[in-house]
Amino acid sequence: MDTIAAQFNQAILEDLTEETIALMDKALVTYNMIERKLKELSLKHARAKRAGRLTAVASLEMQMETVSGVLCMYREYVERQMVKLRKLHGQL
Repeated sequence: MDTIAAQFNQAILEDLTEETIALMDKALVTYNMIERKLKELSLKHARAKRAGRLTAVASLEMQMETVSGVLCMYREYVERQMVKLRKLHGQL
């Protein structure tokens, strides 16, 4: 009986590990996409600033702050998934 329960627990831990890895991979893809968007906004901001387009500069600064906040949120999520994954690997 103990071996069946142990095998069952092992299977559950392996499934959780695979699920966590999949979620972390998706989050990393999204993180990279958001990071590219932030760089794009930064370039647009620099061009608008050089051209003296103050309304565009202000708008782009607000967009950059918003995207930066979302980027921080995804970074936090990925870090939490990594901690969860380390814990799961410790139990395997």
